[in-house]
This record gives sequence, structure tokens and C-alpha cells, in this order.
Amino acid sequence: MATKLLLIDLDDTLWATHVNNKKSLEQLYTALNWGQYFVSFEDFFSTYYRINVELWERYNQGYITKQELALDRLRLPLSPYLSLTQDQWREIDEQFLSFVKQQTLLCPNALDTMAYLKSRYDICILSNGFGEVQYTKIEKTGLSPYIDEVVLSEDVGINKPAAEIFHIALERMGATPGESLMIGDSFSSDIAGASNAGIGSIWYNAYDFPMPQSEGVKPPLHIINDLAELKVLL
Repeated sequence: MATKLLLIDLDDTLWATHVNNKKSLEQLYTALNWGQYFVSFEDFFSTYYRINVELWERYNQGYITKQELALDRLRLPLSPYLSLTQDQWREIDEQFLSFVKQQTLLCPNALDTMAYLKSRYDICILSNGFGEVQYTKIEKTGLSPYIDEVVLSEDVGINKPAAEIFHIALERMGATPGESLMIGDSFSSDIAGASNAGIGSIWYNAYDFPMPQSEGVKPPLHIINDLAELKVLL
């Protein structure tokens, strides 16, 4: 069956999340004088990064809420040094997000590739990210003209890798699993989620991570290191 719909992740698939968030954190680190607590910004960032990855995995699996993730991603690395109320931590997180919203760096070749794909397929963004920043990312980076629909986990109440969020996207776009492909950087959310929903996938593996050994997960149809490779594959 011919492919007519592409489900595409946003963070670190199109929008350069790691780089943009790191830049935003460094701005926050400087503004709030956190250098007094750490040897360097890189020292702080390595602690933050480890905690943030763990929190997102727990959020994607439904073990914690969005509110808990937003509260803890900065509170946990800084709690040995700062004793603040939950409201104060939330204000700091909002300040962090204000810096994030200013960032516009996309993954290499993202815009050109999206223009190519939109001329051939329907495009739906499928993301576990939060609405207060995801729509801003799309608007500010020039991605909007190449996107037909956006399905966010917090809007539908279901996170990737659950099959249900993929089925919601297919229903909105009028497509079947056999007519669809998922493209994303997260094996645990995008590739495993597509497998759960009976959808083929393409793994954007820019950093050459080894293939996880995940029982019951159908391997991706293709593994790419550069989004421009999609112009040859699709």
C-alpha cells in the first residue's frame, strides 16, 4: 500500500532540542548566578541532562505528570544548594521556557527536507512535548507551511509509545497504518510506538546509537543519520 501520511516527531527530529535547550539553560544559569554552586556550566549541565532524560522516560511511560516533570527537571539538580518553594521552582521553569521559546535552530537540513516531503505526503507532527512551547517552535522556525496537523500527547491525554496516540493521529488524517510512516529520533517513543500501532518507521539516529534490544518491537524500515536522506528514501 502506498504511503500517504508521514507522522514526524518534533524534538531532536526537526527542532534541535539538545542544542537549543542547552543554550537556554546557560542563559538561565548566568541570569540566576548558579555558577557559585558548580565548577562550570558543563558540570551543571551533565547533572541536569541525566536527570532530565530520566524524567522524560518516566513521563513518556505515564509514571509522572507534566507538572511533576516541569517542577523536578531543575529542582532536583539544584536542591542540594537551593531551598525554594514549589511556586518558586515553577517560576524558574517558566523563565527557562521563556528562553527556550527564543531558540530557532533546526536539525540539519530539516527545512529543505520538510518542503520536499510536504510536496509528496500529508504531514502530521506527533509529539510528547508541551503545547506552550511546541507551537512556538513550529511558528518561529518556518515549519508551519509544511505541516497539516499537530497531535500533542498532553492535548489527547496519551503519550508515545502508546498505540492510541498514533491511532488518533491516523483518524484525524484519514489514513490507515499501512498508508503511514513514523519518523523520529527516539527509539523508545517513536520507533517502539509505531511498532505498537502497526506502523512502519524510520529512525533518525544522528548520533549512531546502537540498536536497542527491545522484545516485540518491529525494527525500523530504515535508519538515517541525516534528514536529507529522506529525499532518496521517500
